[in-house]
Amino acid sequence: MAEGHGRYTPRAHRSHLYIARGSLAETDSWLDQLRRMGYLTTEEEAPLLQDCREITAMLTHKILALDRLIEDGGAQLRETQESYDVEVATLPQVPFDDEDYV
Repeated sequence: MAEGHGRYTPRAHRSHLYIARGSLAETDSWLDQLRRMGYLTTEEEAPLLQDCREITAMLTHKILALDRLIEDGGAQLRETQESYDVEVATLPQVPFDDEDYV
């Protein structure tokens, strides 16, 4: 999901959210399989399935919000750009000399 957000376009972000939602469906399936095989009880499985449902709802909500953003013109996602002023004199000296790079 972070990778999609880092591409700064709503479509890329949405695409990665769809992938995450698919992975969540796979997790749900694995939980079911673990219960059927006896590795989890129904009581152990229940809160995990509830977590899956809640996360699915959150992902779906964000996907729908990105759909609306895309329909309204697809503004790009951006973080504010920071300016970093670093003076060379304040940087530590490299602990290697030129011969180390030959």
